[in-house]
Amino acid sequence: MTSEYQAGTSLGFTSLLCTTPEDIKRCMAIRFAVFVDEQGYSPDVEVDEKDSTSDHLLLISSSGHDIGTVRLYPPLVKLGRLAVSSSTRGTGAGKVMMQVLEEHVQSGRGRMGEWIREKKGMGEVRVQANVQKHAEGFYGKCGYEVEGEEFLEEGQPHVKMTKVIKVDV
Repeated sequence: MTSEYQAGTSLGFTSLLCTTPEDIKRCMAIRFAVFVDEQGYSPDVEVDEKDSTSDHLLLISSSGHDIGTVRLYPPLVKLGRLAVSSSTRGTGAGKVMMQVLEEHVQSGRGRMGEWIREKKGMGEVRVQANVQKHAEGFYGKCGYEVEGEEFLEEGQPHVKMTKVIKVDV
């Protein structure tokens, strides 16, 4: 099985819905670089049981480099593990990654699409994320709103944020 191209190109980026073990490893490489190497999270925490049942999206630069990833866990409609390589931060890649995620939710593809179809008649989806406190402003600019109080996750301050996305699948 090959991976599927999803959102086409946006601002010189290409996105990929990863469905093969090889492509999911590409996502994991970015996640490990950001969360384990840069931020000091344990490798044991970075990979969890949700990975096998999530949609993994990959952002690729116009020069063919893997530069960002995010996963979406359908049963909770939970966005997680959003990571952009350090060399491309500040270029708009994170915002494009969030647009790719929203387009994916609306596309009806992957595990997320299957989940939405099972919930027939669903006109909107509330995407949630446990966001590192330092990234709250970024998510806010992408339309996410804080729900609840700050909490610790893996020893780091986080806040739950959500956004409603219209779907017609």
